[in-house]
Amino acid sequence: MSTLSFTLALLAASVVVGYLLGGRLQHLLHRRLTWLPLALVAYLVQAVPVHTRGLAVALLLGSFVMLMVFCVANRSAPGIPLLCIGLLMNFAVIAANSGMPVPRSSLVASGQEATLPALQHSAVKHHLAGPDDVLMPLADVIGVGAPIHLLFSPGDLAAFAGMAWLVVGSMRRRYTPRHVVLRRDQIKPRARIADVV
Repeated sequence: MSTLSFTLALLAASVVVGYLLGGRLQHLLHRRLTWLPLALVAYLVQAVPVHTRGLAVALLLGSFVMLMVFCVANRSAPGIPLLCIGLLMNFAVIAANSGMPVPRSSLVASGQEATLPALQHSAVKHHLAGPDDVLMPLADVIGVGAPIHLLFSPGDLAAFAGMAWLVVGSMRRRYTPRHVVLRRDQIKPRARIADVV
């Protein structure tokens, strides 16, 4: 399973949980997120194929900065603070090691030992963990085997939990469209004037 497939499955499961808890999808659709295009650009930047390690890590860290700006702008939304914490954790370990370290034991636990040569010689965003790597508790230390076959860092888990919380929490809340709020604010002064007259 790819990371994209896992993310889509998580979002779909979150929608189901939202319904089970009495939420509505229309509430999620009415949730207005500031600078959402910036977050989409950040994910596109991460998907850019780059074969130079320095450039790849720079683009990755830049995408994290864009995502954190998005999170700060939407910090009042459910789950966003947790998402931001996860991003900060990943940013810290990647910046400190010029890429995400991957322990050999985690790679084996996830059933991806066939990728070991690539991590040793040609990987750009990830690399096989060595004795000089720091902040290892924040690295890709969680290996999940079949049928998922993925590696996760604690920051990944926090970010995914924040995304799920955003979906479920938004589905359970009703939002008043902005134009309705503006109309109500405009009507109230007129009503008070009418009452006085």
